Amino acid sequence: QTTFQGYVSDVRHAAEYLRKHHNAPVMLIGHSFGGGASLAAAESIHSVKLVVTLAATARPADMRPGLMEAREEAEATGLGRLNTDGQDHQIRSGFFERLAEIDLEPSLRSLRSKLLAVHSRDDRVVPFDNAEMLVKWSPRSELLTFENAGHLFTEENDVNQIVDAIERKLTA
Repeated sequence: QTTFQGYVSDVRHAAEYLRKHHNAPVMLIGHSFGGGASLAAAESIHSVKLVVTLAATARPADMRPGLMEAREEAEATGLGRLNTDGQDHQIRSGFFERLAEIDLEPSLRSLRSKLLAVHSRDDRVVPFDNAEMLVKWSPRSELLTFENAGHLFTEENDVNQIVDAIERKLTA
């Protein structure tokens, strides 16, 4: 029952909890809409040195055909279904209400943290040009490109490459 703004709020609250009860987070990582939410939240979490996005959307309101169908179904019935590389997700109509208001570009242009944008050229859910936009907008960014990882990065070798890149960015 969340929204994109809810995702951003969740990231901020989790970071605040960590700061109060453990250590302040030095990295945020998010996938797809969660990647965009991590970027939007990063500007208010001063301890963050690195934001990692996996197949993140640069413009959340730009909907691909599957998401458009889920929106239409959600508006008609209250609940839309989205299949992402074989995984089913249910999305309530409220999720779509304020997507048009979201503009990540200003947040990225002022991002103090480093950005590692990870994306696959064959992603059918969030096209590769989204990663190119994120990197273009962020002054301290790097793009890690995969050729055949789809949207979910499920292969162990891909995951190992991502972990290695994160470790390099955190220690640089």
